[in-house]
Amino acid sequence: MLSAWLPLKCVLCDKPPRQLCDHCRAQLPLRKRSVSRAGAPPGFSCADYSESVATLVKAFKNDGSVILARQLGVWMAAAVGDWARQTRTDRQLEIALVPAPSRAVNNRSRGYSPARLLASNLAVQLRALGVNARVCDLMRVSGPVRDQADLNRSERKLNLVGRMSIEGSAHSRLANRKVVLVDDIITTGSTVAEMARCLESEGIVPEIFVTFAETL
Repeated sequence: MLSAWLPLKCVLCDKPPRQLCDHCRAQLPLRKRSVSRAGAPPGFSCADYSESVATLVKAFKNDGSVILARQLGVWMAAAVGDWARQTRTDRQLEIALVPAPSRAVNNRSRGYSPARLLASNLAVQLRALGVNARVCDLMRVSGPVRDQADLNRSERKLNLVGRMSIEGSAHSRLANRKVVLVDDIITTGSTVAEMARCLESEGIVPEIFVTFAETL
């Protein structure tokens, strides 16, 4: 069920009139920082993983609170915007945001792809900061893939290996753009590592990844 049909109350304290009230927003453990995972490009995270962050992401990702994608995009855009300003190029910097793929059955159940929606809001916020950014939704996942949330660390590493593919011509869609991988939460890094491996097999090297929260 999408947010248009949900009552406007905070997903953390259950009080109206917004899905994230000012008080609860101020209490979130926001901490923009660099993160790294084996097999993945350098990355940035915006928050520590906590009970409140887990509730917030669950509301966005699984409970239809799609309005929250805008606020998550604001925080993530700050990290990517800082990186973009420090990146030297001989031409205007253009960014391609590549969202992590979800299983088709999950997207049908939700009615949307969380990472795709997150990347779209991130692109809007980056353009507001003067960064030329667009979403390139070209990654797909197929085969007998289990939900990552149900797996332990070692199972996560094996779950997605060889299960991702690129739809269409990656080179034509990503030409002359710096590639930024987008996901909501990073745990072991298996998702962004497999995304990077899949792109690199086509000769495309992602610059960074960005996520809202990192499990520590």
